[in-house]
Amino acid sequence: MEKFIRNVYRDAQVTREILQAQVDVQSSALRQIGEELHNHVGQLLAVAHIKLDMLEETQQTGENLCYITEANEMVSYSIKDLRNIGKRIGGDFVKDFKLADNIASELIQIRKASGLATELTISGEKYALGYEKEIVLFCISQEILNNIKQHSKATNIFVQLRYKSDQFVMHLSGNGIGFEPKLNASATGDEYSGLARIERKTEIIGGQFVLRSVPDKGTTIEIFLPLDNP
Repeated sequence: MEKFIRNVYRDAQVTREILQAQVDVQSSALRQIGEELHNHVGQLLAVAHIKLDMLEETQQTGENLCYITEANEMVSYSIKDLRNIGKRIGGDFVKDFKLADNIASELIQIRKASGLATELTISGEKYALGYEKEIVLFCISQEILNNIKQHSKATNIFVQLRYKSDQFVMHLSGNGIGFEPKLNASATGDEYSGLARIERKTEIIGGQFVLRSVPDKGTTIEIFLPLDNP
């Protein structure tokens, strides 16, 4: 009976973490969608509008045809972007979720927002880990990357995804100030409570959390996920 209760409790934890991870990913996607609409699609449509205004003021000449072509191309690009955004809002973004692609996009956003140098490498032939595990792993990576940005004073972030025959490994590291894990084991700051959450999420999906950090040498976190884990 006790084993049954433990299994039910574990299943409930897994379900809660997956649902929370999905909410977090969707919220992040919506924020990016807003930025894309404002910064990219909005700018394209604004330029297209200017071109069309110029078209109205010109006579039917070769120059006029050039303006028409440019305007049509810009509007076409805008329509494609809006369709992609619509798919993401409609749920295809979550249904077709891919861990490696989303981590790559996250690193691009970090470079744009903070100027940090980032690198992603992938070893082995990629395989699917399952939607639930991949979305939780992505949320784990987001939290680790956020810790590196906010607390480590790093200038470089390195991420490696290793697709091995017996396990999947997610490696994240930054060249920041680092810290002494043993001395901070009982700390209650945001960065340490965040690490505790990451470790708990890793255990819930059947993985192992490994932290290595040295003062002034940076920090490395690795998540090991056995492939035969249910």
